[in-house]
Amino acid sequence: MKNHVSPRPPYSGGAQLVYDCKSWSCCPSPGALTPTADIAEMLACLYWVSQVGDIKQVTELVNGGSPFDVRLFGPIDADVKGVVDKAVRFRAALAEHLAFWVSLGSAANIAGGRFACSKPNIQPEDKGPDGVFVRLKRGARVDRAHVEIHSVKNSINSPRQLVASGGFRKRGMPKKGKALDDFRRLSVESFGFVRYDASLSQVSSQLGLSPADEIRAGLIAGCGYNVIVVADHAHADVDVFDGYRWLTKLPARHVGTYVGATKWSKVSELTRKSVRKMLKAAGGG
Repeated sequence: MKNHVSPRPPYSGGAQLVYDCKSWSCCPSPGALTPTADIAEMLACLYWVSQVGDIKQVTELVNGGSPFDVRLFGPIDADVKGVVDKAVRFRAALAEHLAFWVSLGSAANIAGGRFACSKPNIQPEDKGPDGVFVRLKRGARVDRAHVEIHSVKNSINSPRQLVASGGFRKRGMPKKGKALDDFRRLSVESFGFVRYDASLSQVSSQLGLSPADEIRAGLIAGCGYNVIVVADHAHADVDVFDGYRWLTKLPARHVGTYVGATKWSKVSELTRKSVRKMLKAAGGG
């Protein structure tokens, strides 16, 4: 993943956010994910690793550790199989797994320190944050860790309406269910704070950290916000993430990540078939 996905660009002064439009060296120009057998198999392998693999082993791997085997034993958990069997549900789940690996792959391109990301939800409908990422620079105190909260959205059409409501873009008035709107509700109303705190505690444990409650609260209060969109590359544009100005006065903490595909529905469905093939080979039906 580190060698295939493009690194996050640095913040450019005066910009509303860091716009990170991902490209893949394993895909033809413009580097968008393509619906081919090789890409589908790669994504299927990543899906199973982050779905049933041990998260501590994953964290060690991306921090320079050794590769490990992931084995599937059927029958698979009914909750997981219910996602794999449904195209729309799997597409949403795959987007969360892609966001997980893209975040780790991007971080691996930065030298120094250790990092981890919370494991994707088992089902795309599960409540709670779509991801919490933590990076601790080498030698830094726990209260200086960089925390980033993720909201993952996927669409087979333009994803713009999923990122922020019209009212939020114009007046900063949040509406439930939109990525930037919900980030604003978290920062102002502490909406969903308990779930974010639980995820932060989980990721901190992966890194061997045990921050006190007041430190965890402070880390969330000063966190970065990353909306990760998975959709057709044709819709990729910084304007998709318009509205970040209502979150904080520190635009360097605002990140809009766009993971594009030449045809997201085809990439997802081909990956689902590859996932099912692997599951069947393992005796999971």
